[in-house]
Amino acid sequence: MKKDFKRKAKEPVTIRFKKLANGNQSIYLDIYTDGRRSYEFLKLYLVPEIDNATKVQNENTMTAACAIKAQRIIDIANGKAGIKVNNQSSKILLRDWVQIVIARKKDVLLSHSRLVAYKTLGEHLDKYIGKKRVRLHDVDIDFLQGFIKYLAMTPGLVPSANRRTLSHGSAMIYISAFKTVLQEAERDGLLIDNPARRLRPEDVRCVGVPKKERVYLDTDEVAKLAATPCGQNDVKRAFMFACYCGLRVSDIRTLKWGELVTIDGELYVVKRMQKTKEPISVPLSVAKYWLPNRDGAADDDLVYNISSAMWVNRIIKKWANDAGIKNKHVTFHTSRHTFATMLLTAGADIYTTKELLGHKDINSTQVYAKLVNSKKTEAISLLKSTIKRG
Repeated sequence: MKKDFKRKAKEPVTIRFKKLANGNQSIYLDIYTDGRRSYEFLKLYLVPEIDNATKVQNENTMTAACAIKAQRIIDIANGKAGIKVNNQSSKILLRDWVQIVIARKKDVLLSHSRLVAYKTLGEHLDKYIGKKRVRLHDVDIDFLQGFIKYLAMTPGLVPSANRRTLSHGSAMIYISAFKTVLQEAERDGLLIDNPARRLRPEDVRCVGVPKKERVYLDTDEVAKLAATPCGQNDVKRAFMFACYCGLRVSDIRTLKWGELVTIDGELYVVKRMQKTKEPISVPLSVAKYWLPNRDGAADDDLVYNISSAMWVNRIIKKWANDAGIKNKHVTFHTSRHTFATMLLTAGADIYTTKELLGHKDINSTQVYAKLVNSKKTEAISLLKSTIKRG
């Protein structure tokens, strides 16, 4: 970090806890302003962490408490005569503002994976800042560039045996989330000079070059996965289902029973894609065998009960390794690539494949055609070794 941030005045609002007889902790705010102290009990409670579910519950509760705290600081700043709106940022900690943005994003039905990205951004900012009390108005171009360099060098919050630093994709997701955090502050009048607007393309080059290789499975590898037990059966069913219909993980996670429709005797998935908001209609002639039992579920009930993409990918990585697929970086998105390549290898034309994938542009589909043609060329090249020269 290039800039040395000076210690600011004590915050007017502090989160405190009161232990209750049942073992829970009541969360309240200690508010000190204009020489007077007051308390606000939030009716939020921390419970004893006895398992992962209670740990997640406490994390969500603290996120809500931090968001309320930061909002109270803004309210105090607004209520003081002579304080300009843009000076509020001198009282708000950066980490508290991130929590406010997370709370806002929940209200606009942000996807679970995007919410995880914002929460992970907050954790990376905490790690980058350390014990310093960084206010929102401390964030300038030097801070932003320093954070990007940190992302380029950090091994990530969950260390990977195959990767020493964050992937390009993960780093770019956190940079994008941080830009949104700053844009929200700018819209609220908390930042006059948004440093993200002065960020140059060369500033983000240090996070590496994205891999353009599309990893897919051949039919033998798909069969190996089908025959190999997976620690999470819903993940296995969802992945195999996607191998035969091409839906993205965001669409699988939001797939409802009411979006499975029978047309002329054939079962279809008919839904609006999460990424592009475009409608898609795909027959499920093979994929339907990987559907779970409906068991009286309502049309609005989810078909698959799977968590964030990051968690799913960890499950899939171990599953692929158990199946003997160790030379490929298999993620949930591999299923979509697999669907496309299996279609084209089986003889489907590129325009039909485009429609089934929901691509707007034929160029996106042609990438898969090139992959298939490349494999055909490699296969024919293998015959050269059989040639006997006289």
